[in-house]
Amino acid sequence: GNLDYQNIFNSTYKISDVILFSSFENENIKVKNTNISKVKLEKFDGFDELNIPFNMNVNMKLFSEAQNHHTYFNRKLYIDENGDIKNAPESSDIHGNIFNIDIKNEIKRIIESSEFQKHWFVKKDHTDICKDCEFRYMCVDNRIPKQRAENEWFHEKECFYNPYITKWTHETGFLSLTKCGIVSDEFDFSINNKKLVEINNTLWGL
Repeated sequence: GNLDYQNIFNSTYKISDVILFSSFENENIKVKNTNISKVKLEKFDGFDELNIPFNMNVNMKLFSEAQNHHTYFNRKLYIDENGDIKNAPESSDIHGNIFNIDIKNEIKRIIESSEFQKHWFVKKDHTDICKDCEFRYMCVDNRIPKQRAENEWFHEKECFYNPYITKWTHETGFLSLTKCGIVSDEFDFSINNKKLVEINNTLWGL
């Protein structure tokens, strides 16, 4: 019932947003500083991948957060239908189970661990492709970043936007990173500048 979780939110000012799935009804509640959204879904299968254009919201809070944090994974905690504790629905790492821990003492320890927070500080300025993108400070990207080296991160799946030719996938003239001579993987990040200049000359008549 409502009292089971409202008592938790009444005792802290640090939880800003909560989404409860498998509710009997769609409803929005505010308890102190916490916004609670009850969603009538039987099972949550994750957010749509790379739905980036529709997740862009230009505001100072997001811009400031993006300077040092990953705006999707930062300060997020997800508990799935089995009670497994993860950073986010897309995360594969499990940090405990809500049914097998002392919630009052253990949940704080889990959240404060470096392993749980490992994606919180992966800012776009340290991520291949994203660091060259003009939308990097307003982008909420749920792809899991992979680490190559210190302050070097990459994504295994390409974004729907290619900043090197300023084209989205639905636009005429869009080309993948590979076709633009750009490599981003676990071994290297490189740009074939000569090829990229030729492509942009063709696309934009420069």
